[in-house]
Amino acid sequence: MSAKVRTTEQADLDVAAEQEWWQEHRPDAPSLFLDELDAAFELLEGQPLAGLGGVIAERPSARRLLLKRTSHHVYYEYEPSQDTVFIYSVWGAVKLQQPKIRKRRPQRPR
Repeated sequence: MSAKVRTTEQADLDVAAEQEWWQEHRPDAPSLFLDELDAAFELLEGQPLAGLGGVIAERPSARRLLLKRTSHHVYYEYEPSQDTVFIYSVWGAVKLQQPKIRKRRPQRPR
């Protein structure tokens, strides 16, 4: 059995903005970002604790998974009682700050 993956509106906005930038600025690999993100979501379905934990002081259960080829982090929480991974943000790893993660849980499947 695999975990369900759900995204927030913020995560969806992050992905859309990044994909738009990626297509415009990386014409040799326009689908690399979405391909790597898709692979990360598949990994989290089978291994929901794959990312690094304890990365946001205000949210001790938040984790982050690095997308190595595109230098982005997927910020998420795993809720074992629901067997669900909640994706809160997809954020550039080179940014000097972490994303603001809202407390509301997402309801949309990926």
